[in-house]
Amino acid sequence: MPDIKPLVTDLKRVFSLARRKRRENFDFRTWVKSELPMPDGQLDATVQRVAREVSAQIDCTTCGNCCRSLQIAVDNDDIALVPTFILTPLTYLGGVFYALEMVPPLARTLSYWNPMFYLVSAFRYAMLGFSEVPPLRIAAVLLGLALAIFG
Repeated sequence: MPDIKPLVTDLKRVFSLARRKRRENFDFRTWVKSELPMPDGQLDATVQRVAREVSAQIDCTTCGNCCRSLQIAVDNDDIALVPTFILTPLTYLGGVFYALEMVPPLARTLSYWNPMFYLVSAFRYAMLGFSEVPPLRIAAVLLGLALAIFG
């Protein structure tokens, strides 16, 4: 196996090399696609093997370029998972349809850790004038959540 040169991790240097060798890279890709006498499966296996060998040399704790340059791509399907699997159960378990006195002690304790419980309690207090927890605790928890989420 040929010696592999040390990996360049400085992003400015990587982009500079990519610009300088753009034509050479294009010619190589063209040759691989059209002239390399290798079945697609064998080519894929070779590329994957080389990628594993190169990746094994990368120390992400010292480089970190992926973390600095990649962006998270979230689509509508990903966003739809949040209400379905997070907000809906938290809302149902947050005391919307029942009073905490009606549930077993363990469920009551878990409800106190549910942020939706405090939102429901705040609306209940605003609309009806009473809630299952003191209004100052509701305000403190919601303020703490807002500060934790929005900084």
